[in-house]
Amino acid sequence: MKKSLREQLSRGILLINKQAGRTSHDEVAIIKRALRHMGIKEKVGHSGTLDPKVTGLLVVGIGKGTRVLEYMLLSEKRYVGEIVFHQKITEEQLESAIKNFTGTIEQLPPVKSSVKRQLRKRDIYHIAIKSFNPDKKTAILECAVERGTYIRKLFHDMGEYIGIRAHMGDLHRIQVGPFTEQDGMITSDAFETISNNTQSLNPFLRYKALRQLEKTLVPIEQSIQHLPYVILHPTVDQYLSAGQDVFVPGIQSVSDDVVLHETIMVLNQQKKLIVIGKALMTKEEMRTKKKGIAIEVHKVLV
Repeated sequence: MKKSLREQLSRGILLINKQAGRTSHDEVAIIKRALRHMGIKEKVGHSGTLDPKVTGLLVVGIGKGTRVLEYMLLSEKRYVGEIVFHQKITEEQLESAIKNFTGTIEQLPPVKSSVKRQLRKRDIYHIAIKSFNPDKKTAILECAVERGTYIRKLFHDMGEYIGIRAHMGDLHRIQVGPFTEQDGMITSDAFETISNNTQSLNPFLRYKALRQLEKTLVPIEQSIQHLPYVILHPTVDQYLSAGQDVFVPGIQSVSDDVVLHETIMVLNQQKKLIVIGKALMTKEEMRTKKKGIAIEVHKVLV
């Protein structure tokens, strides 16, 4: 395996199409096993648990890729789900419930959840009716929500608002932060097959698998592209590998969306992510000052 591909594997992102009947942990275990087969012993993590019944996009980080997952955990998530009512309702009733539950709501996590059961405020950005079947007493809804929102509980509460019991049927996650299912998901089983083929004695099969592996990996820079950034002068990045803060003289350019005290990424000349930190200066100060610490380093990615 080429050194460049091994490096990609040590700081990459996978967009996994989670299968029904598996936990998020199950999916990660398959990825780990596949990586071990290739001699890669990096840490593997995911960007938010999905119930076994739920399918769809699970963002998985490998090696240093796990260090950026927390920034996606704060991002919007989007689902397509089936709400099943226990009695017939009208579309007007459903639209009324959607209007009531769009915006900031209070939600009590379900009994079977991994968090403390207390009321929490969550933002529901958007709910759209994809289809409505009054005879079957079901509707398909697309929901864009703040992280930590329980769709199962959202649908239950919508039913209570209407005055008719309701529960969640199938649920499929289609977006996590900047990634959607259109970005090229792969099943963990398919990833494992590619992994096995990279060790094949058949040179054509091995070459094909290595090319597939390269196409499957997403650079970590793409996962946090929503963050503001600075680009360093050449050779400066070598001093940051030990966690040294970023000083003004080391900065070559600054993006226009830098905000004081907010999270910022630091890139080298090749636009490779070096560190993530907190801006200690405004963009104007970074551009005009001659000295001082501009960015406090929190995570080193080299």
